[in-house]
Amino acid sequence: MANGWKMFDVTKPGRGIDNNREEKRNFFEFWALTFRKFWALLELGLLYVLLSLPLLTNGLACAGTTFITRNFAREKPVFLVSDYFSCIKKNWKQALPVGIINLILGGIMVYSALFYYFAGTSASLLCMALVLALLVAFIVMQFYIYVMMVTFKFKIRQLYKNAFHLIFLGWKENLIILGTLIAVYGFLFSVAMVFVFSGLDPIALLFGSFALFFLPPFRMLLTQFYVFPVVKRVLIDPYYKEHPEEFEAARHHLNLENEETRKADEEKAIFHDVGSAEGAPEPSEDKPARNFPKQYAKSTDDEDDTI
Repeated sequence: MANGWKMFDVTKPGRGIDNNREEKRNFFEFWALTFRKFWALLELGLLYVLLSLPLLTNGLACAGTTFITRNFAREKPVFLVSDYFSCIKKNWKQALPVGIINLILGGIMVYSALFYYFAGTSASLLCMALVLALLVAFIVMQFYIYVMMVTFKFKIRQLYKNAFHLIFLGWKENLIILGTLIAVYGFLFSVAMVFVFSGLDPIALLFGSFALFFLPPFRMLLTQFYVFPVVKRVLIDPYYKEHPEEFEAARHHLNLENEETRKADEEKAIFHDVGSAEGAPEPSEDKPARNFPKQYAKSTDDEDDTI
């Protein structure tokens, strides 16, 4: 083809769709996603607040909101209300006690920090700093606890143990999340104070109501946007690397693709009809393997679809 027409050369392969896009977390991509899901986030926030009114049920609200925002972050279709309560139904035996444990431990650490602060001695201030460090670590652990709860079959002890390890393995993502949350919460609080000190109490009340419904799902969407790739890299990918036969059997059915499999499929497609290669194991449509993660497995009423 002549040089002047190279720009119209349809035989040249293009970039196509990057199936590994979820591994590359872009800050601007997150905000675009947030604006697209704005009204859905407010609806999700209403569910979260209503279910959290008795503080003891906050764990249920966190589990349901985590599941929905995880699907939002991965651009997967979701029926917001039905999937929300379906997730709670499947995970309430862990979500309820985890929520209570978090409430108790968080309350103890906040009380301890205030106690040491008002004690006023040098030793007590050092203890306060230590407690605050533990509190920050405990907050970061929450980024991972609920996503593992709705994704894998882990015991409660394993949820906390793995979450503690992921504090260090995903430290870059954790810093981005913490920095963004501090900036957003600080900005919204500052705007609310401007309304209050300007005597615009009704506007301040309206703005506060908006923040009440928007911030919890926003926080979890931000969390899922950054931590799920960490969970996938640390927990999911190594499993299928150790069990390649399961990966090969399930990768099309469960959307587990990488660069090698895509290249192999492109080479196969030249000589074979798609899905009809001899010896290729056919994934089961009725019952996904018991070790497949929930987020990849086909949901059914009778299957729990967890690791």
